[in-house]
Order: sequence, then structure tokens, then C-alpha cells
Amino acid sequence: HTTSRSYFTSMNQPQSNILLSLVQGDAGRGWASGRQGWKQMNDNACEWEGIECNQYNEVISILITQTAFSGTLPAVLGTLTSLRELRMGKNKMHGTIPPSIAALPNLVNVNLAENRITGTLHPFRSIKLRTLDLGSNDLHGSIPASFLAADSSFQYLSMTKNRLSSTIPESLSNLISIDTLNLSDNNLHGTIPRSLGKLALLKHLHLNNNFFVGQIPPTLATSHPINGKVGDLLEKIYLQDNQLSGKVPIQLADLSNLKELVIHENKLTGQVPNDICSETINSYFFQGNFPPLLERNYCDAIACPVDTVASDGSYPCIHCDNRHYNPYIGQTRECNIYTNQREILRKMYVSTTIHGKWDGQNNWGDDEVFLCDLSGVTCDSNFYVTEINLSNRGLKGTIPGELGFLQYLEKIDVSDNQLTGFLPSDLQWAPIQNLDISGNKIRGIIPPKLCLTGINGNGYNGDYNCGHIACPEGTYSPSGRKDLKQKHDCLPCPHNNPEVLGYKACRELGVASGVFGAIVAIVTLSVAITGFVVIRMKRKKNYFKHVHVANELEMQTPINRENWPQEGEIKPSAGAIQEFHSPARQSMRNNPHLYSSTDRYQPIARSEKNENNRSSLAHLKGESTDGVSNRLRTDLSVSASVKTSKSYNSHCSNESPS
Repeated sequence: HTTSRSYFTSMNQPQSNILLSLVQGDAGRGWASGRQGWKQMNDNACEWEGIECNQYNEVISILITQTAFSGTLPAVLGTLTSLRELRMGKNKMHGTIPPSIAALPNLVNVNLAENRITGTLHPFRSIKLRTLDLGSNDLHGSIPASFLAADSSFQYLSMTKNRLSSTIPESLSNLISIDTLNLSDNNLHGTIPRSLGKLALLKHLHLNNNFFVGQIPPTLATSHPINGKVGDLLEKIYLQDNQLSGKVPIQLADLSNLKELVIHENKLTGQVPNDICSETINSYFFQGNFPPLLERNYCDAIACPVDTVASDGSYPCIHCDNRHYNPYIGQTRECNIYTNQREILRKMYVSTTIHGKWDGQNNWGDDEVFLCDLSGVTCDSNFYVTEINLSNRGLKGTIPGELGFLQYLEKIDVSDNQLTGFLPSDLQWAPIQNLDISGNKIRGIIPPKLCLTGINGNGYNGDYNCGHIACPEGTYSPSGRKDLKQKHDCLPCPHNNPEVLGYKACRELGVASGVFGAIVAIVTLSVAITGFVVIRMKRKKNYFKHVHVANELEMQTPINRENWPQEGEIKPSAGAIQEFHSPARQSMRNNPHLYSSTDRYQPIARSEKNENNRSSLAHLKGESTDGVSNRLRTDLSVSASVKTSKSYNSHCSNESPS
């Protein structure tokens, strides 16, 4: 029994074969050639280097760390259902993480950091999971909403230095025992969830180098009673290099164990509250003998004040010159926010031509052109820029935040271009009344500060809604935003697409509608053609049937020459009889109104029919209708059941010559 469990998995495949699937190809075999057990390829995998088993000889650990291993993770590893530890960090692994591995039910520790793993994330299903490190790879896409099924014992999560591009799922706030959360150096966006304040045992929070907007949540400093003690254990908070705005919350002063607070290179305003500043926070900035203890500004160790810059965003701080302005604290770059309008527009031109020139003619690259004569630019009487209209010009790149420092700018229209990136919160500084970014590839969310302005009628009747600026990701409207005048609202797209702001039409919906419309058109046309053919065939059939009956009548009607008029009287000949029939038939063919609407092949009333026949004969003879009635009375039927009530002789026997 032990042997069976030793060599075979639940799928009756030897554990050794499953592990050998790790080392396929020349590179894998080369790696295995120098490893104990892997080279000999003996059946007892429990004796191989880096493999650990339990008392039943089931593989429970794969420990191959920092060995230059260059294989992939085969899906068949997901059959090692007793596997608890998968530690293969600091190698040269490539490929993806198969869903079968993420679904292993007994995983406790997973470390695949510092490899070349690509692909998207799959939910990890083990409720026993304690640590997960996927940092320094090339993972992309979203963090699944139900990414971790771990219970309250989960402690460590790192996915730093990847290309993840989503918001932080609220489900991460359920990891109440986590002490380290590292999502830095990705493309994450949105706001920092307030619910992270529920992580009472959190010590290290790394969210730096992303695209987060909004405020620093004061809830990070919320007190959590744990066994009668305050559980504010946060020691390190890294939020630098984002788009966070607002002021630094004074509640952070309640974090008694805080040692490092790094917030530079955001859009934070105001000043660092003095209650937060202390010699214990970011103390490494003052290492050495400078400046003297009494001259130290501990707030500068957290972030340099407004209108200054520093290489690291904190002490020592350098003031900006008169040509530049910096409204934010903790800035690391040069004072590159210009007060000069021409410099700001030049920044606009540079940032939207990085990936190619604009479509059509433009004079923005000509420094000799007067500012207000630039294409798409409108100025007031004092030569202040009030409007920028560059709709449908093939702009590629990003919207520069410097536009927010055009003090009189009221309108920006950059719709229907190929702009990417995120909407800068700096636009909050300009008195913008109309903003159109629809029809681009701008991502993320609308900066909360912008949502509190009156852009595009936002805030009318006290209703502030970010949708007035642009429809959020996964929604659309014909104008790309919520428009009260045109009664446009932001509606959800199928499959929660697209992941851009200001979408005007759902691609999937448009394709489906087009296909459906084409099908309807084809079916309608087919029905119409079929109906037309059927009607024509029936009419033709009825016509020939009538002609056949009329000819039979003509052949069957006897001509009694004894009753013909005498000399001096008009004698109708056989040709006259044929002339009598032919106009009637011709009249029937040329007068489709002789058929009723309910049945096109029903004859009209007898009296109306006879009147038509008399009219036709009168036209033939050149006589009036009454004259013909007196000379010739014929009942010619146009239906298939036509019957003669009298012979031609009986019609003419009592006639006298005119």
C-alpha cells in the first residue's frame, strides 16, 4: 500500500514521471544532469534533490530555488494533490502558471518570484495557503476578484514588479492576519480601498509605483482591538510614485509603530501635519552630523513642501525659481510646471507626438507662430488660452497634467484620438467647464478631485457624478459620458468591456447588432422576392386559364346563319366576333383593378363586369355604350367558371338594322 502511494498519483501516473515533466528539452536535461536523483531518473522521487515527501512517500515539497532552472510549470503538476510547498524562486523559469497548479488543495507556501513567468493570474484555491510570492515576473491582466481562498491564517502576499493592471479587489481586505502586502511596481489603478484598514495585523504596505488616485485612506490608521490591545502595527507605508491627491491624513499620527512613510511624487497638497512628523519617522534622512539637531525639520524628512523639489522628494529641499511653480509636496523632478502658456502648450505637443505626428496640417511645432494662432487654440482678448480643440487629429501619447495650470482654460476637446495613459488630476486647477476625452484609450478612473468640479454640468442640482466627465470602464454612451441635455447615460457593455474611459459604443454589441441587422435584411428580402414570384405565377396562371375558357366559348358558340340580318342590314362576321372577344380579354389584362383585394382572382360583380364589356365593345365599334347594348347583349365572364346564358344568335335575333 505504501509503495502504491509512493510511486503513483490519484491519476495512476508515477510521481517521477510527473516531476520529470519539469525538465523537458535540452536545457531541462542539462539542468537535471547535475542534480542528485534527477540524472539517474530512479523511480523513487522522494530521493531526488529538492523533493520532499511525507510518511506515505507522497511528494509534499518542491524546493528548487536559485539553481538557474529554466523549464516551465507543466499542468500535470496539478495532480500532485498532496503538494504543500512550491518554492522555485530566483530561476529562469518561463511560461505560465497553469490553473491546475493554482487549484492544488493543500498548498501552504508558494514562491515563484524572480523568474520570467508570463500570463494572467488564476485564483489560488487552497484555504491552507499562508504565503504567496509571485514578484518580479511578467504577469499581466487583472487581479481576480476571488484571488485567494485562504482563511484567516494567510500572512504574506507579494506580486511586485509585474504588469498587473486592475484595481485592488476588496476581497484582499478579508486576509485579516496578513502582515505584508506588496503590490508595488505594477500598473494598478483606481483608489486605495478604505477596507484595507481592516487588516489589523498589517505591518508592511507597499503600493508604490502604480497609478492610484484619490486620497490616502485615513482608515489605514484605524484602531483595532486585539486581545485588549490596539493593533496598529503598521511600520512601513510606501505610497510614492502614484497620482494620490488631497492632503496627508492627520490620522497617520496615531500609528505608534510607524518607522517609514514614503509619499513623494504624488499630487498631494497642503503640508505634512506636524503631529506626524517626528525623529523616529524616516530617520535615515538625517544620518550623520547634518543638519544640527535643532535645525532639523522632521516634516521635510517625509515630504518637501509646496514650491520646492528634491532628488528623493524629501530633505534636503530646493526652492523653485520664478519661472516655474510646484503646487505639490514631495516632488522629485525639476520644477517643471511652467507658468508660461507657450511652455505648457509645447509640453502638450511633445507628449502627444512621442508615438507619431498628428494627422493633417498643424503649426504647433513652429515656435515662430503666435500662441493664439496655433491650430485648435482659442484665446480671449488678453491673449489667455481659453480653449483647446484637437478632436480627431490622430493624437498619440498622454494628456499632460501641465494643462491644468493654464489659468483661463475653459474647454478641452481631445475626443476621437489615440490617447492612452490616465486622466491627470492636475486638471483640477484650471477653470474647465467642458472636457471631452471620449473615443480614446484612456484608462483608470476619473480622479476624485475632478469629480467634485462643475465640468460638463457636473454637480447640477447637487448631483456630483464622475460619469459627467467620462463613462467609467466597462460602460458607454453615444457621447462617451453622462449627458443630461442629450439624455445620454452610461450603460454597461457586455462582458464588462471595454477597459477604457469615455467609450462611445460597445464593440461586441455593435458587431452583434450588425450581424443581426444583416440577417433580418436578408430574410426580409428573401420573403419579398418569394412573395412577388408567387403572386406573378398566380396571376399568369389565372390569365392563361381565362384565355383558355374564352377560346373554348368561342369555339363552342354556334352561329345560326338563318337568323342573320337580311340584305341591307349589318352582318357581323366571324372577324367581328373575334374582335368582340379580343378587346374584352385585352381589357381584363390591362385592368388589374377588376380583381378584389381579398382575392385577386375573384371576379367583380356581374353588373360592373357587363358595363366594362359594353364599354370595350363600344370603343371597338365607334358607338356609344347604349347603342351597343341595343345591338349586342353579351355576358362575358372573366372567371374560370364563366358560362354563357344565351347564344350569339339569341343576342342578335331581335335586332333591327340601324
